[in-house]
Amino acid sequence: MICWGIYFTFIKIPVQQIGWFWPGYISVLTSLPGIWFFIKLREIKLSKFNFKGSFYPLFANAFLLGVGALSFNLAIEKGFTSIVAPIAGSYPTIFVLLAYLIFKDPITRQQIFGIIVTLIGIVLLSISGV
Repeated sequence: MICWGIYFTFIKIPVQQIGWFWPGYISVLTSLPGIWFFIKLREIKLSKFNFKGSFYPLFANAFLLGVGALSFNLAIEKGFTSIVAPIAGSYPTIFVLLAYLIFKDPITRQQIFGIIVTLIGIVLLSISGV
């Protein structure tokens, strides 16, 4: 969580310097050695990957993650970080709604309250940031 907070705070600097496209790829490429080191340090064994039945969801996930990251960087370049980051951080709201619509998961009162508070917070941040 701390790393994400730092990332969202300082991502505007490279986006302004080199554009919205490259910071996403540079951050992924620089994090790969850290992930590899963590796997080796913890002696985590990775099982053989089975594509059967998982290729299309995996492909869709990778595609949407890339589009989301590039969209976020473009929004950071064009808008205020103090507004864009909270909007991007409200993805659990979308997750709850999609889980309800697609998987028919029930929405609890606590989730409804959280969605309302999140949306009110985003609106207040947007109004005060203008």
